Amino acid sequence: MSSHRPQLFYTTDPSPCPYLPGRLERKVMTELLGSEADMLHDRLSRAGFRRSHGIVYAPVCSHCQSCIPIRIPVAAFLPDRTMRRIRRSHGDLRVAERPNIATGEQYALFRLYQESRHGDGDMALMGLDDYQTMIETSPVETSLFEFRNEEGRLVCVSLVDHLSDGLSAVYTFYSLSEPKRSYGTASILWLIEETNRRGRNFLYLGYWVPGSRKMAYKSRFAPAEILRNGLWKRLSETPDPERAPDTPLI
Repeated sequence: MSSHRPQLFYTTDPSPCPYLPGRLERKVMTELLGSEADMLHDRLSRAGFRRSHGIVYAPVCSHCQSCIPIRIPVAAFLPDRTMRRIRRSHGDLRVAERPNIATGEQYALFRLYQESRHGDGDMALMGLDDYQTMIETSPVETSLFEFRNEEGRLVCVSLVDHLSDGLSAVYTFYSLSEPKRSYGTASILWLIEETNRRGRNFLYLGYWVPGSRKMAYKSRFAPAEILRNGLWKRLSETPDPERAPDTPLI
């Protein structure tokens, strides 16, 4: 960080937790600005922060530590039987890396995803301008990966940040019209392979929230690493927190 300008961090007011009913969340955040934005983003990502638009944030909730940073060491990744089946069944998918520029086609898929999966969330209210801001406002190196089926139909989109030690999956949305296709799982499997192809070590998946059905699935991508007390450790080597049943990524 620059020796001429201190990095300022801010704490948000408490607001309803989007993952665990009846709880409040607070975040600490800071802006990514200037020529050192990528370096700061790198350091804070390893410390458990996530990016949204031009800021990075981390939870600092009172009396709750349920949001646990999680990443996949891609060289050691071991897909289970279901994942191997999903990977084989998606040999028809074609993936293209795009600049992070929003399109109407993407937004149409985004709207259908929000209405079906997160109809009661804030993102369900996002218009095209809001979507464009989410996709295009990034002060760090960011790519958009579009997944298309054999007919060329857009079925999945992943917004991904580039880090010095890996890739960070910022947001992914996908078609829910064919539940058995499991496009969500397929996109993570592809990103794991892409991270490995680029010679980087980790795919960052954001926060694992064991008590949340929406977020608990991330622990299935073994051997995952989680951040506890400032250190990344294999999930299998840490005491099991309270866990809820995983929800299928479909």
